[in-house]
Amino acid sequence: MGNHNAEENRSTFYNITILGLCNLAAPGIWGAINSRGMKGKRRLYVNNRFGNEWLVLLGAALCGVSAGVFWMAEAAVVIAYPESWNCGKALGYWLTFRLAGQIVGGAINLGLNAGRDEAGKVSYTVLLVFIALQATGPFVGLLLNKPDQVERKHKHKQRPELHKWRACFGRAETRK
Repeated sequence: MGNHNAEENRSTFYNITILGLCNLAAPGIWGAINSRGMKGKRRLYVNNRFGNEWLVLLGAALCGVSAGVFWMAEAAVVIAYPESWNCGKALGYWLTFRLAGQIVGGAINLGLNAGRDEAGKVSYTVLLVFIALQATGPFVGLLLNKPDQVERKHKHKQRPELHKWRACFGRAETRK
């Protein structure tokens, strides 16, 4: 079997890039929000402004459930889609996007707050930009191919492989 160039929008690299952009938009920007010291402020803001702490608790619960489902699906895709010999590179490439989200978030925060003379406050514009970036995540995720549409370099379509975890993270020897 010769080396086959997959269609650009069906390749494993394309799909890991899409997954990485989702990672940048959701966990990456979420990390940027938390690193700005805003995580405790949401509860106080909503409770002080509207007097309804239940909304914050509901939002936190929904965030936790959706994050768990997202991270589980994300990890399954990043392990299953690439070729066995390319799994480590794909994993590193994908995780780079999460850190890039924090860097982008820091740059946005600095760029929008550099001229302000108030210490310890972040403008609402920063929060709105962060929310807008996070809202793009699900739409970017729609560009991800189904497993049977992914084309690997060896000309085979992707199919789920249960032994893939061993191939990516080292072979565990079993003794009888």
